Amino acid sequence: MITKGQKPDLKIVVYCSSALFALVHMGNFTEFDHGKYFYWVPLLVAIKFVVGLVLSHIRLNHGMKWAIIFHGVYNAVLIVPAVYFYEP
Repeated sequence: MITKGQKPDLKIVVYCSSALFALVHMGNFTEFDHGKYFYWVPLLVAIKFVVGLVLSHIRLNHGMKWAIIFHGVYNAVLIVPAVYFYEP
């Protein structure tokens, strides 16, 4: 489509990129036993999918810089407390 000069359907692009974002970020759960706790997997993917939709919205309406900043702040909000309260 793009080579013919037609623009792709933006909804399809956003949903596909959000789904890819969710699947790629499932690699973050390396110590998670997917077989034992299989019922959590749809929730984990859904959360990442929604974050992908939010990032797409920010990217399309405010620019890539703000999407990167949001992603960094989102990661910091999740990681900083985990590191701070971690007890070996």
